[in-house]
Amino acid sequence: MKKWSLYIIILFLLPVVVEAQVTEDSTQESLGFRQELKKTFIEGPSKEDCLDKILNFESEFLANLKALEGYSWDEDRFTARLEISDDKRVYVELVPYNFECEVRKTATFVVPRNFGFIDHKNEIISDLLWISKLICSDKEFEKIKRILTEANESMVEPQNEMFIFLYPKFEENGFDEKEVLNTFFVFFQKELDSNRYTIIYN
Repeated sequence: MKKWSLYIIILFLLPVVVEAQVTEDSTQESLGFRQELKKTFIEGPSKEDCLDKILNFESEFLANLKALEGYSWDEDRFTARLEISDDKRVYVELVPYNFECEVRKTATFVVPRNFGFIDHKNEIISDLLWISKLICSDKEFEKIKRILTEANESMVEPQNEMFIFLYPKFEENGFDEKEVLNTFFVFFQKELDSNRYTIIYN
């Protein structure tokens, strides 16, 4: 659990660190950083670098989602939004993350503040499986399905309902922890005005 907590802290702090580095141009130049090195190791790919990939985001990753009622696409944020009901919506974000323009997919469900994990665990797992089937390959989905189904039956006990990792008990169920974490990262969190459950596909 400590390892997962560290992982999520790094995940959320990384954009802040990168932004701070990027804004310190004068300091970097004084240290001998050339622009092409800064671009390669600090900034990552630009929209222009991955334009061909971005233009095909919807057709390549969101064809099944696009066909559903309530779908919209924000081309500036690379994010699809689907209104599932009056009380539930899902955002699917597609982000190029290296200079091969590979895509990291993230799906986040937003629900009311009174939608708790304990009372809605089956619904949460069902939603995560549903969105995974829509946006992942068959091979990816089968692996995710096996892990999440087991997590629903034998989950690591949550410490509290503010932030919960949705994983099976690794050793007891024969799962390799590294393999699971390399497949996806999934959690439930309470916020001030809503609750969210998110799956980040690796």
